[in-house]
Amino acid sequence: RQINHHYGHAVGDDLLRQIGGRLCEATRELDLVGRIGSAEFGILLPRLRVEGQAILAASKLTRVFHEAIVCGDLHKIRAEIAIGVLVVPDQAETLDTALLNCDQALQAAIRYSEPFRLFSGAEDQEIVQTLNIEREFVEALDNDELEVAYQPKVDLVTGNLVGLEVLTRWRHPSRGLLTADRFVPYLQDIDLLQSFHWWVLRTALRHSGDRPEPWDKLPVAVNLPLEILEDEEFAELMEETLGLWGLTPHRLTLELKESRRPLLLDKVVANMEKLQILGVRLAVDNFGAGQDALALVRLFAIDQIKIPRALVKSLTGKGR
Repeated sequence: RQINHHYGHAVGDDLLRQIGGRLCEATRELDLVGRIGSAEFGILLPRLRVEGQAILAASKLTRVFHEAIVCGDLHKIRAEIAIGVLVVPDQAETLDTALLNCDQALQAAIRYSEPFRLFSGAEDQEIVQTLNIEREFVEALDNDELEVAYQPKVDLVTGNLVGLEVLTRWRHPSRGLLTADRFVPYLQDIDLLQSFHWWVLRTALRHSGDRPEPWDKLPVAVNLPLEILEDEEFAELMEETLGLWGLTPHRLTLELKESRRPLLLDKVVANMEKLQILGVRLAVDNFGAGQDALALVRLFAIDQIKIPRALVKSLTGKGR
């Protein structure tokens, strides 16, 4: 997805063709290589008798991608692959079960930053939970199970209420009331994450527009991961949403949180420039936890910096 957005679909298609070619070159004539997803390949390796042989095969496949792939107009792309390994029929008796278990092993390899991972039912329970939560979350959006609460922001000098921060809750039918940290980390699908954050933004702005005086003048802050700003249309959609509920942009603060993956910073920066021109306030959440925030503070006149408690504790320790 990042390649398609940054270089265009032609380069993305060329990349997939070259990945398929390298996989075919690294396997035997009796092996079967096929593309089974948008960026996923399945490889069937017959006549391997033990797990160790499967692991050796996976290790060989990872070495095929040590060299960068040259695509399109000489774009050098270094592919980081992850492999889920499954031995059949020991670990699956049907095709559907084999695909499910292999995908769980693949997701575990991605989550733990490993080049490959052999399926283990006991070790992959967290991946199963991720898949279950994502499936249930789609239903939650349709069934109005999500709620927002508002944490007050108080001026410690005057004691006055100066703003509100949005907190999201999921009233799960069987797990009870879940705070955001109980489900958001499990939402790996980017489209699902975008749907969730836009739901939070629209709900918070709608509530702000409906409040009676003097509450209708309170600023509202919404947490947002930086990768959402990779969407080229984000700033325009934000302007439309503010206009829909009749809110002036300066009443909204976007508290931006760093991503765990490399960002398309040119798109993020372009959106931040548009948001600042629009009048939306920008804050950096969890400042000091990574490198993106420092770069953004250097580039922009950030309105607020939120320093995490762990960093404050480390600065006030012995010898500081």
